[in-house]
Amino acid sequence: MIEATPEARRESTDLPQTLRRNPLEIPLNISVERLTLQDIRAYNDLVHRVLRNSELIPLEDSKKLAKERTENYYKNQLKNFDVMILVAKERGKIVGGMEVQMKFEEDSEPYGYVEWIGVDPNKQGKKIGKKLYDKYDREIKSRGITLTAAYIADKNKPAQAFALKMGYDMTNPIRSEERDKEKRKESGAYYTRSTKIPNVA
Repeated sequence: MIEATPEARRESTDLPQTLRRNPLEIPLNISVERLTLQDIRAYNDLVHRVLRNSELIPLEDSKKLAKERTENYYKNQLKNFDVMILVAKERGKIVGGMEVQMKFEEDSEPYGYVEWIGVDPNKQGKKIGKKLYDKYDREIKSRGITLTAAYIADKNKPAQAFALKMGYDMTNPIRSEERDKEKRKESGAYYTRSTKIPNVA
């Protein structure tokens, strides 16, 4: 599931006029790395902060996700070789995250399933999501995986727009995931994207 929250529209009067007009121009020192045991508490806090501020997930679903996401949950996830959790940091502070489950199934080529991606509500619109995806692409290429899938609810228009911007489409559905679609409470669609590995001469 791709998660998106409304962009913060605050402007700082201390910034030059040009930067206040376009917050994307504000320089950010963002690094992206794998989640470590030392960062689990801070990352878990970020996840809960994003869920609390989301206007796109029903309150009941937000509470369910918040209950599932605990420090012990992430400690167990780190032990799973097929799980990838990336964190984006600004000056050492976690401001974004991405959780992916690697899928190896008989009726589909191997792919990464994006279970969650979120950015600090105060850091929206800074291309942090793209930085997470750039790191993710490099990681899965090293494992020979080029396909990514994500389920997005029909009502989550910002997440749909972000997915299309990142190269997703609905022309290559994951068959095993499509079978599970009927089990979901909310209507939506599976989006996929392919990142081809360049040929090396």
